[in-house]
Amino acid sequence: MAFDELRGRLGRSFEKMRETSKMDEMMLNSFLKEITCTLLDADFPKLALTEIERQSQDIINLPASSNKGKLIYEIILTELVSKLDPGRSALFLVKSEPSIVMFIGLRGVGTTKTCAKYARYHRKKGFRPALVCADTFNTNAFFRLKKVAKYEVPVYGSYTTDPAELAAEGIAKFKNEKRDLIIVDTSDRHQQYSTLFEEMRLLSESMNPDLIVYVMDSSIGQAAFDQAQAFKQSFTRGVVIVANINCNSKSCGAISAVAAAKCPMILTETGEKNSEEFEAFEAKPFVRRLLENPWDKPQEYTLRQMYRHYRRELGLEKKLLFGYVRPTCSKLEQEKMRRYTTIMESMTDEELDKPNLVKQMSEERMMEIAEASKVDVQKVVQMMKKYKMKAKSYMEVEMRIRNESGRRRYTVPTS
Repeated sequence: MAFDELRGRLGRSFEKMRETSKMDEMMLNSFLKEITCTLLDADFPKLALTEIERQSQDIINLPASSNKGKLIYEIILTELVSKLDPGRSALFLVKSEPSIVMFIGLRGVGTTKTCAKYARYHRKKGFRPALVCADTFNTNAFFRLKKVAKYEVPVYGSYTTDPAELAAEGIAKFKNEKRDLIIVDTSDRHQQYSTLFEEMRLLSESMNPDLIVYVMDSSIGQAAFDQAQAFKQSFTRGVVIVANINCNSKSCGAISAVAAAKCPMILTETGEKNSEEFEAFEAKPFVRRLLENPWDKPQEYTLRQMYRHYRRELGLEKKLLFGYVRPTCSKLEQEKMRRYTTIMESMTDEELDKPNLVKQMSEERMMEIAEASKVDVQKVVQMMKKYKMKAKSYMEVEMRIRNESGRRRYTVPTS
């Protein structure tokens, strides 16, 4: 299943566990089966799932007061982090300028497209990248690379038939132009990784790149292990890019296989809106995004928070370290804020602190608040709408921050 679908299915399973106050042996086994089947469908290694089931059985005999669902969540989190840890990060340093990065890949994996995206990504990060087309096998390789580079990054190509000579020409040209990142695209004519690695090893010896990137489509799942292991043995300065993780059913299997081979990796989500992003893979943040923790959800936005915010905006409440603040909004907005703070001052502490009471507030209670604050009831309704909009925005930001937490944007190694 696709990554987002996997997250959704696991999230629903953990949510049901959280809502179950008393978990007997039958329910526990039912939840475990549901979760392990979901992970199995996503091509996770069976060894990890067997270990999860074994450790979870110890939870059954714990006292009824124990939060068994949360304990099982922690077991699954720990085991997946362990199995997905490659042991090395894709972020490391080299000491040359410019940095030379060589891309390799089998036929059909999209090496050229990924290569161009990599160049555009680093251009946005402030680098001055350039591309060298060292593919002498495909007649239209140079024009294809220029097209996918979208004319944002300069591309060098020639009629030279020797890829090593062509690469040397391009690297020399862009060094003279003071480019700080030179990316070499190579031929993707091979269908077997053994022959690809042998040819590219010889090419890399002539180029001496700072980094060799092997592009791998994640749709091959667990079969990625043999490729990743062979790549690691062939190239000491290598990183695997696992592409297309959001669009197929075996992406987690591929990631776990590359991790098992102890290869540092980069994730990129080709074909999606964020396809230009490259993420340096780290096991713990990745698994935490995958297994959303229902026992650790962000607190909902309260009316008391809105009340204090408005008082700070109006200069009525001290702001830590900075004394009183002057209003930065228009007079009309200030008038609304004063009206809303008056309304909130007529509410109970429970209403200010418990969002559920606000969401379920009756018309009668709104009329009471309007009368106490000496405003029309329509003003109370308007304030409630404003609060719900702010609460929704607050939760969206909180969830986005949590989802992004620990995500390492990849950038080329620099000295």
